[in-house]
Amino acid sequence: MKKIIFILFLVFLFTGFSNAQKNQSSAREQYSKVSYKIIKNGETSYAISNTAFSPRVKNILKNQNPAQDKSPLYNTTFTYTGCSTIYDFSSNATPQTIVQDPNNPDRIHTVCMYAPPGDGTSFPNRRTKYYYSTNRGTTWTFVCNVPEAKSGFAAITLMPNGVALISENIPGVNNAQWFIDANPGLGSFTNLIHPSIWYYAWPRSVSTNSLLLTNKFVTNISASGRDSSFWTTCTSITPSPGTFSPIHFYYSDVAETYSIAKGSDGRIGILYIINGILFPNENGSVFFMESTDNGSTFGTPTKIFNANISSSGDSLGALRGIQLAYLGNVPKAVFETCKQSSIGYFANDGKNNIRFWSSSLPGSDPNRSIIIADTSRVGYHPLINTGTNHDVYTCICRPTIGVSSDGTGVFIAFIVPSNYVGGSVDTVSFMDVWLTYSANNGSNWVAPIKINSVTPIRDWNYPSISSVNDNTFNYYYVNMTMLSDSIPGSYLYHPDNGESNAKCMFVRVGIPRTSRVNNISSNIPGEYKLYQNYPNPFNPTTKIKFDIPANVKRETSNVKLIMYDILGKEVATLVNEKLNTGSYEIPFNTSQFPDYQLPSGIYFYKLETENFTDVKKLVLIK
Repeated sequence: MKKIIFILFLVFLFTGFSNAQKNQSSAREQYSKVSYKIIKNGETSYAISNTAFSPRVKNILKNQNPAQDKSPLYNTTFTYTGCSTIYDFSSNATPQTIVQDPNNPDRIHTVCMYAPPGDGTSFPNRRTKYYYSTNRGTTWTFVCNVPEAKSGFAAITLMPNGVALISENIPGVNNAQWFIDANPGLGSFTNLIHPSIWYYAWPRSVSTNSLLLTNKFVTNISASGRDSSFWTTCTSITPSPGTFSPIHFYYSDVAETYSIAKGSDGRIGILYIINGILFPNENGSVFFMESTDNGSTFGTPTKIFNANISSSGDSLGALRGIQLAYLGNVPKAVFETCKQSSIGYFANDGKNNIRFWSSSLPGSDPNRSIIIADTSRVGYHPLINTGTNHDVYTCICRPTIGVSSDGTGVFIAFIVPSNYVGGSVDTVSFMDVWLTYSANNGSNWVAPIKINSVTPIRDWNYPSISSVNDNTFNYYYVNMTMLSDSIPGSYLYHPDNGESNAKCMFVRVGIPRTSRVNNISSNIPGEYKLYQNYPNPFNPTTKIKFDIPANVKRETSNVKLIMYDILGKEVATLVNEKLNTGSYEIPFNTSQFPDYQLPSGIYFYKLETENFTDVKKLVLIK
């Protein structure tokens, strides 16, 4: 009798498990078929669903991926910048809200959109707040509002002298405006306005390499509506409102679906999603164009991703998240793709992914890009929203990209729905931020992991990575900002869930890496010494030796070994860490820096500690 009962129990258990699996599969299929249409709403866009969700589907899906809840593997610190806001809609696409000064990495700048509690859904007191850190994000100082007027959707970059250049929307006739500080972190801004731009928004900018050049910075702008996009250059920043070149039309979509970045030698690239209204056959395709004359002209655009939104294709196309960075002089790009149709897009299709592209990848365009995150890598996490609209997210979206200062690392973060939903009226997914990286210029990528904490449950979204990030031989560092909120979904499009109290957080991720400094002797050196590299001349590999003697307190020494070109420009940081007394050797291989394309010539390497500095010359012959 007991045996029969046990068998019946197993049958019941298996049947229940099988039915649960069928229910999940059925619910997943239902979600993948739901399409969304993007609606323009003033400065922002939102999506409405063409299909209503049933509570039953919601309840089946919300906890189907418990394996996602794992502890971060990296050394990650979270620091509150000081900005809390009920306006928690940072960008229509990928935000550009943080920048670390590559020439002085202690200095980090960030901007945050702010609206006070009780401001209502029209946000008359919305401001752009500018924060500044002089200790790599350990503490932050609020500098000022930029400007003291309703503003937002700000992007920040640096001018060649290290001062902030903030590009943003100012509601009114001249939507797109620019602000340049007088000194780093000072808060004395010059307001620049293009005389020929009216009702254009979402400026995204990058400076040229020198203030002595005719062009000071290059910027993208687009119409406040699905019309067209332009690039222009600023040729004078004083006196206010500055001087600009005529605007130049190009075929980008709008709502920040473009990105601009600069290479080491001053080349400037623009990455963009094609305007699907002007080119319906190219809807969802991605293009890249480059300037080698400081933004005066751009070359013929190259299609780097070919969308095929048709009944005979895979229907995958780029949607919103897109960003560009340079590693040396080689472009590195990231963008999201999802299933689309002529009437909208599908937020929960299992084919949604994050793609990486670089001109250094093998193959040829438009088939060179690779998938670095999809449902096979992060699991299927459906985007749940039972309300009328949502924030133009998909189940894997809004990627951001940055590189390491030594020219080897590339970092990409993106957002994924968590296993938890919330909201007092609308049911909305909490979001998580995931991170992946490559230590060989983007050729190979580690498995993505979630970097935010699991408890307490919070909504983490709008990650933004600094375009360049500091590193040592022991660690890569990723400097980023993101919003953290106890209420999921934006207050802008889910006001019935209550006012947000989103915090702008600075997140610094330390990724361990293997040091290439070798201790080659057990003898204790009697003095500091930097040896001549061997072989010299070399191609492509040489070795550099140095000695660190014991100091009085027997403490470790802060040691830097930096490579420079003949003009004094830093090529690579070979050592930047604490070392015990001993004799060391470090290999230098130019193939480790392929994106910098080091030419033949004379270079210098400098050893620097608290008590010693020496410089020697080496020659690269290719």
